[in-house]
Amino acid sequence: MTLLGEVDRGQRLADLFVVSGEGDELYADTKVIASPSIFGGQLFGLAVVAATTSPDGTFIPVSLQAQLLDRGVAGSGIDISVATLRDGRSTRHRRLTLDQGGRPIATVQVALETLPQDAAAAAASHLDVTPPTSSDHRSPFVVRWGFDEVEVVHHDPEAIHPLWVKPRVELPDDPALHAAAIAFVSDMALVLVAHEAGGDPNATPLTVDHAIWFHGVPRFDDWLFLDARLSSRQGDHALVFATITSAEGHLVATVCQGVRLKRSGNRAR
Repeated sequence: MTLLGEVDRGQRLADLFVVSGEGDELYADTKVIASPSIFGGQLFGLAVVAATTSPDGTFIPVSLQAQLLDRGVAGSGIDISVATLRDGRSTRHRRLTLDQGGRPIATVQVALETLPQDAAAAAASHLDVTPPTSSDHRSPFVVRWGFDEVEVVHHDPEAIHPLWVKPRVELPDDPALHAAAIAFVSDMALVLVAHEAGGDPNATPLTVDHAIWFHGVPRFDDWLFLDARLSSRQGDHALVFATITSAEGHLVATVCQGVRLKRSGNRAR
């Protein structure tokens, strides 16, 4: 892993998930990534950190369901309101509303559970590819889209998915930050999978909703393999399914994303 002193501070993935404030009213800054709109993955990561903020024990996310309501302006701050839906002995449920200038841009529901004291390792699944050691190919994520905090290597240099990704700088040993970083990765170019199958190259793909299921204690210490595929497309709506797997073959997370293909003349957020 790269030492913190060897890179610019802007390349630390953990810096994208800094939440300030107390109680159920929080605040966070956002970064311009890929477009003038806030990158959905940063919203999901911030929601994870905001939901897991607790003075009485460590809780880790089990699942996240998000609905994107309007485009947020990247580079500007957002307000995060946290509502408690239920607190159990070992589980918690939070609903978060993310606003910008009094305008709601997303709602997120996060299910949490207590951090297991003796978590058993997940059974390895079969992974037909091996993590990269080096690559001369510069990913468009880094070259064109501003994903400075991660290293990206595409399994096929001519295709976006599947891809390998890892933090440029080691994350702190905080399960919430690792989960936030995985949530960030889970949104990397899933809309392009729907767009490529949409039949209209001029259509603009927009994320409508996004769901993540975490499998075990979240860890993002090394390469993760993101493999996204089109599950269904009906008219202007598509469903993309993805898996995130560790280099050892452990299933880290499962992802589903709903995408709307906005065509010229059609109103959408």
